[in-house]
Amino acid sequence: METLNSYGLTAGASGTDKTKTLPILAERISVKGLPSLLMDIDGDFDMYVQMFWF
Repeated sequence: METLNSYGLTAGASGTDKTKTLPILAERISVKGLPSLLMDIDGDFDMYVQMFWF
């Protein structure tokens, strides 16, 4: 958490665990009381939208 800036980009080839990494980062950022925005072109995070959509 100490190394995070205001903005971040997670990019990589298929199979580099981006889909597993982003929810972990978002959760840790949320615990600190900070907002985060995840953009998902492929729809891999649809389950999270359903969980947190009010």
